[in-house]
Amino acid sequence: MKWTGPYLLVPILLIAALVVESRMQQSGFIDYIPVGMRSIYSIWRVVMLSALVGTPLTSLFMAEAWKSGDFSSSFYLKFAGSYIACFLGSFLAMTVFSYVLLIPLTVPADFISSRVFPLAAAASFWAVSTGFLCSSITSGPGAAVLSLGLLSLGLFPGLTGSSMGWWFVAPLGEMVTGSPGAVMAVLLHGLFYLSFSLLILRKTTR
Repeated sequence: MKWTGPYLLVPILLIAALVVESRMQQSGFIDYIPVGMRSIYSIWRVVMLSALVGTPLTSLFMAEAWKSGDFSSSFYLKFAGSYIACFLGSFLAMTVFSYVLLIPLTVPADFISSRVFPLAAAASFWAVSTGFLCSSITSGPGAAVLSLGLLSLGLFPGLTGSSMGWWFVAPLGEMVTGSPGAVMAVLLHGLFYLSFSLLILRKTTR
């Protein structure tokens, strides 16, 4: 539960987001559209809220793993095994929460099934790669804060149309809004983070 329990924050964060959105709709700041009529956005919302929890969680988990010193032998095998385990945990959390939380909000199950898997896979790849990189260059709490900062810089400015620049941070916000090429850019950022993490850890765990 130490490493899976924090994912229970996702439903709480979703409720908070819906409350804030409802207040904005009531005030006329944004138009009222039922959640079930914004199906793709609803899936993205659950996926990114899961990433908001999972990215710093991965950073904390892997920082403890690197500190244990168990990676000095069979490094590549253990690195790959750890990555796959973290990726699957993040991916499953995103997909399961999408079904559990969105079906009661009238998002059709068949629509979720047709869209959630590639969205969750792309977000999980970036989130876990970011967690690996941050945990390899600083301590556990510092890694969590750094990874959360990278996620925030990539997500929130892009959602409001004020991107930080795709070379600087992954365009998570643009990926959510459907900008062409954003998914590929996010995957390339994730690949760079993962490769850099592998290089650093190979040098420091010998």
